[in-house]
Amino acid sequence: WIFGSPLQYSDSRSYEDLHGGNNPIYRALDPRLREFLHSQFPDEYLTYEDTIMASVFQCVYIAYQSKDDWTNAEDILRCNSNWYNSGPRYDCVLFNSDQPGVACARLRSLIRCQLPSGRVVDLAVVQNMKPSKWRPKTSWDGCVVFEEEVDLTFLLMDFVIRGALLAHAQGPSNSRRNFHYLVDVVDGDMFLRVLNAIGHVCN
Repeated sequence: WIFGSPLQYSDSRSYEDLHGGNNPIYRALDPRLREFLHSQFPDEYLTYEDTIMASVFQCVYIAYQSKDDWTNAEDILRCNSNWYNSGPRYDCVLFNSDQPGVACARLRSLIRCQLPSGRVVDLAVVQNMKPSKWRPKTSWDGCVVFEEEVDLTFLLMDFVIRGALLAHAQGPSNSRRNFHYLVDVVDGDMFLRVLNAIGHVCN
């Protein structure tokens, strides 16, 4: 992956002070970031006094090998609050997870952290997509539905596989959650990845 469209370079506390008041993505950014980094890299021994430098980006280029024909491919994903003055655009990703099935998340921010040790960590602030048991009345073979979670979490870019296309679903009338269909026919690679992940056998 390669980050693009940089926004600002600062330390995590300053970024939280500047943007945390009116943007939930950066609210309590510094303590949440420290807790996450400690869980992923316990050898870093981050203290409260240590400064974490952070660069924020609005674009990422993700390279992967297609499972369809084994050629190299690339997805360009955006993470922008006002895409070309036409409103927010927060693309979604497919990522590796220790849970069974397909794992998807919506990108809300892209951050490159430089730790006091010199280690550089690329991560994303995401809203995870929770697999849903709800299905439309006109459900089709291999239908995959997600419920978008409200809480924000961190995801290491090392686990991101490629971009994912999700289509809004109306969902049940008594629910306030956002439901999405996973579109697995954007290309052969996505179709095979989803097919293998859900262990589906076509009728």
